[in-house]
Amino acid sequence: MFKNFSPRLFFSMAAIACLIISPLFAIFVPIILIDTLFKDDTKLFVYSFGTSASIIIIAFAVFAGASMLQFWKRTALTAVASILIVLLGFTLLYSTSQIYTVIDSEKIVFKKFITEKSLDWADVKEVTLEFVPNDLGEHIFTTVDGKEIVMKENKFHVTSYIYNTAREKNIPYNERPKK
Repeated sequence: MFKNFSPRLFFSMAAIACLIISPLFAIFVPIILIDTLFKDDTKLFVYSFGTSASIIIIAFAVFAGASMLQFWKRTALTAVASILIVLLGFTLLYSTSQIYTVIDSEKIVFKKFITEKSLDWADVKEVTLEFVPNDLGEHIFTTVDGKEIVMKENKFHVTSYIYNTAREKNIPYNERPKK
């Protein structure tokens, strides 16, 4: 049965499988990451689902590309290139776990893979929620020195957590419709 094994068939099927299962991973992996890696009851983790899902789909397309490279030609050069492409795909998958915002009673941390911004609640002058009626909006944190940091809202419980924390810290919380 396996005497007629075709490596080209194997690599083409691997590429097709990567493309087919990528939406499933894009849906379930961000949810699993939040519940496993970032479980802390004292902090609120806001995970950018749309960005992470897009990166996961791109990573699986990269895996499919590495398989198609092996489908096209199997030489030492294409094997090395495929390994490098697969490493790029794993780097993309890892980057999805490094894109989040953490809000706790002390500070707000905005993490974007390599860069990280931190904002202490003591430095916040006011918090404004700009929204479209019957839709989610974005929080604008205005610092004492006048800088504004914008955080897109992704769930309604995020708004209540920010509202309660701002009220505890005696920081004005304003709501206004988006212009």
